[in-house]
Amino acid sequence: MKELGRRSASAVLWGASGSFVRVTLQFATQVALARILGPDQYGLFAIGVIVVNFGDFFADIGLAFGLVQKKHVSDVDVRFVLTWQIMVGFALAISISAMSGPLAELLGDPRAEEVIRALAWISLLNALTAPSFNLLKRQLDFRRIQLSQLAGYVAGYLGVGLPMALSGWQVWSLVGAWLTQTLVVLALLYQGTKHPLKPLFWYMDAAQQFRYSAVVFATNITNWVINNVDRVAVGHWFGSRDIGLYSISYNVLSTPTANLLGIFQPVFFSASSRIQGEDDRIFSAYRALVSAIAVFVLPVFISISVVAHTFVLALYGPEWQRAADLLQPIALGMPFYLVWGLTTPLLWASGKPEREFISQVPIAILWGIVAWSAVQISVVAVAWAVLGLFLVRSLATIAFAAKTMNLSIRELWRAVRGGIVISMMCAAFVWLADVAARSVVATPQIWLGVDVMVGALTLATLIYYFPAAVPSELRTRIVQVSSRLPAFLGRIVTAALNRTKSDLHDG
Repeated sequence: MKELGRRSASAVLWGASGSFVRVTLQFATQVALARILGPDQYGLFAIGVIVVNFGDFFADIGLAFGLVQKKHVSDVDVRFVLTWQIMVGFALAISISAMSGPLAELLGDPRAEEVIRALAWISLLNALTAPSFNLLKRQLDFRRIQLSQLAGYVAGYLGVGLPMALSGWQVWSLVGAWLTQTLVVLALLYQGTKHPLKPLFWYMDAAQQFRYSAVVFATNITNWVINNVDRVAVGHWFGSRDIGLYSISYNVLSTPTANLLGIFQPVFFSASSRIQGEDDRIFSAYRALVSAIAVFVLPVFISISVVAHTFVLALYGPEWQRAADLLQPIALGMPFYLVWGLTTPLLWASGKPEREFISQVPIAILWGIVAWSAVQISVVAVAWAVLGLFLVRSLATIAFAAKTMNLSIRELWRAVRGGIVISMMCAAFVWLADVAARSVVATPQIWLGVDVMVGALTLATLIYYFPAAVPSELRTRIVQVSSRLPAFLGRIVTAALNRTKSDLHDG
């Protein structure tokens, strides 16, 4: 157990550091490409992304994910998974390419046909990557995963995407960047596992693997509907410019959110799978993760929401100003998205992933109805509907986990209430700072700089003077992670935590 805790802490640290660097690069590159290309060209690419993301769920079919959940994995398991990944991925790439014309028409812009056809092969490349990626997750080797993904992003978007955009290649700069990134990640992840490549079409455990993958596959399709039906509706009803505005608003927030999930979700799932049946330990780790969201993440997203217009003007310029109205509700929804993403491993680790599928089907049906109703009103109405979706989805998943696994809602509330209070206070100070900055200077970048500085100082001050906002379970996990930091950083974190304990004791 100590070794598992050490490896989990190391995985979180590597995941956090790698994701921070990658998110910073993604953010800067995304802003630069958005300014160069504009909403129309970005919207064409977004249409292709919708199709490919849907194809990825078919390309994976849940088999590779089963490599993480199994207690023991052999070369035979890997060969079987890889063989079926190749067959399904290739068939899917051909199918998407052949249907690119009708799909482009469905999503509101025939110009996207060639983009969809080019991106179709991403599905095959992702299918080939899945075995290596999941084997490394199983081993908690997030150092290699993060370095590979970082190298892929640098090669794709800095080495190919930006130069092509500056040379006038428009949407094809994004296509070239994504293909390059995917190829580089595939090569580097395989180098880290060098798993067997010999085909295997069937073996003794094949039926069991397919049963597990069928539930994961159905769950993934349901999740795709929940995550993408809004963009399909916007693309179909409003066209590429509006879907470009909507995609930027969504992606600028979902990218760091997805990276946070990419740090904690697989580590939590892998570690929980190793201690199946020890619910108290699993629930303790879960409460620590949720309280971390409330204390450190929620203040950021609420603050972004209250100064959304400053955020968009400073980073993207006046051409993207309409995106601010979309950014406000989407920012408020992201913490709920994180909570949902960290609750689902509770169901996965139980060995019964069908529990998540059962909980998500009604939400998918409801969301389809709500999204197609909201799109009749406006794009902004769709964004507010997304906030409602994330709220309902996270609460429904938590309620389902509480019912099936005896998760205490009262203890969960105690873990987040301090962070909620701090978040509201932090957002209020940021809003006041934004109003003051606007009255003094006329430069949006200065407004945003003031907002960031005030937000960071307010959050640090509130945590320092209200240490009870950091629950004991979260402090324990911070100590585990800080033990893997360089010595001087570890001492700073330890001193802060010791002060927190002392204050709590004195109180």
